[in-house]
Amino acid sequence: MATFREAREALLLANDLDLIDDEEMLLLYNLNRSKNLDIPYWKYEKFELDSLSDDEC
Repeated sequence: MATFREAREALLLANDLDLIDDEEMLLLYNLNRSKNLDIPYWKYEKFELDSLSDDEC
């Protein structure tokens, strides 16, 4: 199953290739948006609660 990001990229490509029109692309693009933030978690250090002191928590 494709992720929301992959689905949006496919919609942009389909629109660029004139497989779908602008109105259809915008409708489908908005329907394929995640309600969660798209945070690049892989760019940050691993978070371990056990390694933090009580003051940091």
